[in-house]
Amino acid sequence: MGKIMTELEERGRIVIPKSIRQELKIKPGQKLLIEKRNHDIVLRKARDISDLAKLRGCIKHSKINELDIKNIWK
Repeated sequence: MGKIMTELEERGRIVIPKSIRQELKIKPGQKLLIEKRNHDIVLRKARDISDLAKLRGCIKHSKINELDIKNIWK
C-alpha cells in the first residue's frame, strides 16, 4: 500500500483510512500504541494479554506467566 495523506483535526485526532483499518484488521475500540521515534510518529496495534495466554505451556516446566511475558515485551 502506498502513502495516504490524512489531516490532524483541531482536537488532535487523526483518521486512519478505511483501507488501512481493513487491511490491518483494526476494529473500533481496539487499543493502539503511539510512539515517537526521532521526528516520526509510529502507530501500531497493542497486543492483547489474552493472546499471550495461548503461549502457556509452550516451554516445558516454565514458571513464566502471561504477565511476566507482557512486562518483557514492553
